[in-house]
Amino acid sequence: MPQNPSTAGSASFSGPRNCSCKGATLPCPSGTSPEKVARMMAKIRQQLVLPFAAILEEGIAAGGVRPMDTALAGWALTGLIFTAGQPFLDPSTTPDRIRFALDVFANGILDKGR
Repeated sequence: MPQNPSTAGSASFSGPRNCSCKGATLPCPSGTSPEKVARMMAKIRQQLVLPFAAILEEGIAAGGVRPMDTALAGWALTGLIFTAGQPFLDPSTTPDRIRFALDVFANGILDKGR
């Protein structure tokens, strides 16, 4: 079951319907049923989060990635990529924004020299 329906997209939120998930209630995107949000989240998990988690697991096994919760990191990476590039909505801006998101994911935002 999806953990956070609000990560399903950037549609405006309005209307009386709510999505319930593990006790939390969030507004559903306008015209979207909780069931549709759950299906979208399952598709995102299957097509993006799990493959990202698998890549991170390989990196951990190879010693290039520090040990972590790869499922949670997969969601974080998916969120960064969606936020940075909206790759399915504007492919012309995707490469540079995706590189930026990956850099933030891999290197963080803090100046390590300080």
